[in-house]
Amino acid sequence: MIGLNEILFLIVIFITNIIQAITGFAGSILAMPASIYLVGYSVAKPIVNLVGVIASIGVVILNYKKINIKEFIKIIIFMIIGITCGTYISKNITIDSKGIYITLGIIVILSTILNMFHINLPDSTKYKWCIVFDILIILSSGLVQGIFVCGGPILAVYVTNKLKDKDEFRSTLSLVWIITNSIIFTNDCLNGFYTSNVILLAIIASIVLIAAIFIGNIISKKLNKNIFLKLTYILLLISGISLFFK
Repeated sequence: MIGLNEILFLIVIFITNIIQAITGFAGSILAMPASIYLVGYSVAKPIVNLVGVIASIGVVILNYKKINIKEFIKIIIFMIIGITCGTYISKNITIDSKGIYITLGIIVILSTILNMFHINLPDSTKYKWCIVFDILIILSSGLVQGIFVCGGPILAVYVTNKLKDKDEFRSTLSLVWIITNSIIFTNDCLNGFYTSNVILLAIIASIVLIAAIFIGNIISKKLNKNIFLKLTYILLLISGISLFFK
């Protein structure tokens, strides 16, 4: 049954995946707060995750020559470890809905502030991570990805230090999301998240996504990335704060 909330959810998927196609990381974390409001965590998580896989495939197909394989391998190893822990937590530790909203809100706000501060620094003064901090950032991103499908902004703190080219940044991150979100998708299937209603809504969301990817890739070629990121972070802050009032 597709009602008003489901239609609004599909609009959220459309808008946030335009942003995902441009930035390479912000779609899921922008989508989750509004999606949880509209259709609930048990519906929002599997669909946002699945849409993330499909959106990332589109970006990789269009920009596969720009993928940084060395960084991808380093990221994916530690992301999988973090996702394994996050999946275990989401499956075995019960958190009431208020706790979910507050936890996600804190993650959104902290990661957004860190990224806003980071992109405004000149390259010569940006964080010089040692290998331990690199690993902790990637593990933390995997953990949040496993629970909320929103590890992108945390991972972006690491990736912006390593990948300066816009298309290299987007395509490498997108390949990461294909692998990690596919793992989460498999786990969601095994745990019964994909009911008949969720499958129907996921199919419609996937169709909506095609238009979002097309529009996002056109915009990404014409828009200054840093300006767009700043606008994205403002939206992230608003969505994160809103979760405290759910």
